Amino acid sequence: MSDSERENKQSKLIDSIKRSFEKITVGKFVSLSLSEDFNADDANLFLSFLSESIESLPDNTDLQFPPQGSPKIVFALYPPNKIELQYLTVGTSGNLEWIETTGEAQQQVKNSLSKAIGAFLWNSDEKNINIIAMEADRYDDIDISQAVFGTEKFLFYKNGSNAWTRDDDGFFNNPDHSPKICAVLALRRTSQTLISRYKKTLFINERFLKMVDQVKSVIDIDQILTMKDLPTKE
Repeated sequence: MSDSERENKQSKLIDSIKRSFEKITVGKFVSLSLSEDFNADDANLFLSFLSESIESLPDNTDLQFPPQGSPKIVFALYPPNKIELQYLTVGTSGNLEWIETTGEAQQQVKNSLSKAIGAFLWNSDEKNINIIAMEADRYDDIDISQAVFGTEKFLFYKNGSNAWTRDDDGFFNNPDHSPKICAVLALRRTSQTLISRYKKTLFINERFLKMVDQVKSVIDIDQILTMKDLPTKE
C-alpha cells in the first residue's frame, strides 16, 4: 500500500534496524510490530537489549520491549525451516497499532489501487476476471469500502427519518477503472506467525456482480461486500 509520511519515518527506522541486525550473528527470523511513538532512541535501546539477551529468548512467542510496561515494540523470533541465515533477519514488520487520521487510510487505499491497475491492459469479462489483491491488516472494511465504492453520506430529514447513500468518489466509479477491475480482494492475517493463513474479503464492483460465483469457484472467499453494504469499524 502507499506509504504515508508516518510510514516513511517508520520504514527508515526499520531499515536502520535491519542493518544493525547484521551484527547479531544469530540465524533466525524476527517479526517486528512498532508502536506509533517508536523512535531512534527506542531502536538503539532495543538493539542493545537483543544483543545481550537473544540467546535466552524463546522462539515462536510474542515478546515485548521494554519487558515491563507499555510496549514500544512487540517481536517474535522464528528459526528458519530450511534456509541458513548468517544473522538476525527481519521476516515481517508493521504497526503495533494503526492510528487513523481522518480520510488518510481511505486515500491510501485509493492511491495504491490506482497504481496497481496499471498492470491490467484489458477489461474484465467472463473470460478475464481482473482482481487486485491487497494485504489489509492495517485497514478496516469501512476504509476499503469507502475507497472502492464511495464515501458514505448520512442524510437526516426534518421529519426525523434518516438514510444513507454514497458519494461518487469511489475507485469503481472512475470510468477508466470500472470496466477493468472486477473486485478488490482484502487479505488479513488470521494468526501472528511468520507464515499465516488469511481471511479473504471480496469488495465486488457492482457492474460485475454476476461474476461472484465464478470468483468463488477459484478463491475461497470468506466475506463479500457490495456498495449497498455498510461495514463498521472492527
